[in-house]
Amino acid sequence: IADLFYVKEFLGNERVSFCFPIMEIDEVRLLDGYGKQKKIRATSADRIAGEIYEMKYIKNETDIKCELFPFLPDNTFTREELSKILKLKGLKLWSAQKLLIELELLTCEKDGRRLIFKKQNNPLKQQKTLIKN
Repeated sequence: IADLFYVKEFLGNERVSFCFPIMEIDEVRLLDGYGKQKKIRATSADRIAGEIYEMKYIKNETDIKCELFPFLPDNTFTREELSKILKLKGLKLWSAQKLLIELELLTCEKDGRRLIFKKQNNPLKQQKTLIKN
């Protein structure tokens, strides 16, 4: 999700599409660190691709909205809760948050220093009514 923020200007181009494999990944670590399990500050981790479950194709912003909208909670939530939902932190979380706001899937309000997000009404239904009118 976060990486789509940097390529969003290409989503309107009909000649560009993105393919994302949904797959199982096994992580193998070299246990050369310290601690009881030797995992603290281990130097290398290899990810081995496993079974491919599905291929997701994204051609435009509507495809992104279709994929992301069902995963967002219906009530208001904070940035920490968004981080847990998306399993992202730091700059990647910021990029995903900006993308969701620019795609009009979320609205953002400030409560002091806290950011409070609210899920927009279903933007896909709004687009369909605009097309019918």
